[in-house]
Amino acid sequence: MKYRALIVDDERIIVNGIMRLPIWLSLDIEPVPAMTGLQALELMEQCRFDLIITDIRMPEMDGLEFISQMRKVYPDIPTVVLSGYDSFAYAKEAIHYGVSDYLLKPISQLDLSDTITRIFHEIEEKKEARQQEEMLRGTVKQTIRDANAQQLENGLLGGPDNGRLDRLLGSGYILAECIPCEREEENLGGLNILLENIKQIVLGPRRDSRAVVTLFMGHVVFAVNQETMDFGRLLSGIREWSDKNEYPFSVSWIPVTSGDCLADRYSLLTRISSYRFYYDKFCILSEEETKSAEGEPCFNALEEAVKDGNAELALTEMEDVIYDLRRLNKSPEEARTYCARLYLLLAKYTNEHVRETGIVRLLMTSARTDFNGLAAMLRQLLTQWETDRSEKNQASFSSTVQKAMLYVHDHLSDEGLSIAAVAGTVLFIHPDYFGKLFKKETGIAFTRYVMDLRMDRAKKLIAERPDIKVYELCEATGFGENPHYFSQVFRSCCGCTPSEYKRAMGNVKISF
Repeated sequence: MKYRALIVDDERIIVNGIMRLPIWLSLDIEPVPAMTGLQALELMEQCRFDLIITDIRMPEMDGLEFISQMRKVYPDIPTVVLSGYDSFAYAKEAIHYGVSDYLLKPISQLDLSDTITRIFHEIEEKKEARQQEEMLRGTVKQTIRDANAQQLENGLLGGPDNGRLDRLLGSGYILAECIPCEREEENLGGLNILLENIKQIVLGPRRDSRAVVTLFMGHVVFAVNQETMDFGRLLSGIREWSDKNEYPFSVSWIPVTSGDCLADRYSLLTRISSYRFYYDKFCILSEEETKSAEGEPCFNALEEAVKDGNAELALTEMEDVIYDLRRLNKSPEEARTYCARLYLLLAKYTNEHVRETGIVRLLMTSARTDFNGLAAMLRQLLTQWETDRSEKNQASFSSTVQKAMLYVHDHLSDEGLSIAAVAGTVLFIHPDYFGKLFKKETGIAFTRYVMDLRMDRAKKLIAERPDIKVYELCEATGFGENPHYFSQVFRSCCGCTPSEYKRAMGNVKISF
């Protein structure tokens, strides 16, 4: 067998059921059973595993403790948690340990097979990416793997002697790293372009001898002398290149002085870089950008609006909460946890089906999603709730409002759809009277109702066809040949541009 998976569960019938899945043979994977966490750890000492599937409730050592012990030695093995408990505490701890998925029992063979297939496709992609990176390293080795670059890498890895690097860069220098906003690991072509251009900007035509640029752990890392290099001007040049080539990435930097442990400073730089979580365009990050504001986000007003069924107020409160989350600037880990808690809270009132069948799995994706993606996920939950609620309550509306709603649903792609057109040519009543009637019965303005439906259709089309063009979205949602206006409205309603939403939905798969 090409791969090996470890199945950990104290219930023999569950282990046997998982072991008999046809997916193992089709993916050339050997499944190996273990009845306890201790037994699983012993097996892992004897042979290599590519996937772990573990229950939570087990004797001797529960699944989370097993994962905790296993992660100390094997930090990168994809792990799927099985649980009969829809508990946020379990989900939160599982997120902390970086599990790949969290499935609630009873688990269908199809769901588990889909999860296994997805994970092993990711394993294959990462394997191919590593091979390509090795080829890339070989290609550029002659130009970037000189003695100075190697010395910088040794320092970043915790090498004991930084004397040579200090002599090269001086008693005070800037350490920085560039990370593309596009977080696809296999995008090595783009990484190579970034590397070569950062190298040209930093080293200059004369190949500045007091600067070093290298490729380290998949990131472009450089160090420049603080006295001889105008760092502000350097950042301006990097920003210009990003804007000109429409290539968004983050630049994080930190000062280093002689005698500092470079590995420790790089560890802090890595924490600073993690704040790119809040950006999907070019940004410059220093320690200043990692400072959090005092206070905690408050969800009470939003929760009350949802409980009361006030859709318009709920959508307004949602924007306030998203703004507050961004303003507080908590660490990415804290922000993800807040978003997960908020999603759980809202799902309790808005969509029982999602909460019972897929919410914890949805939360697992938060570890791989940026802030705008999580905000889009929260907005989509409320928008879908508003649409579903409107459809369920439609029977209680007057025949006039029901007729208008049906017409709107059938003519969303019509550029001429307006309150005047519906009132005058469909209902034969005055637009002002109809507008007041619609607002009184539904709780939202007619124009807002139409716009929300159009944005909902746009998001559904993006989910169904990730490669859909903006002009196609315009035609399907009544914006005709005005993609700029459509993008403005989409950003206003959804908090991100259509392309940003596409990227977010590429990381977050949501089913309603």
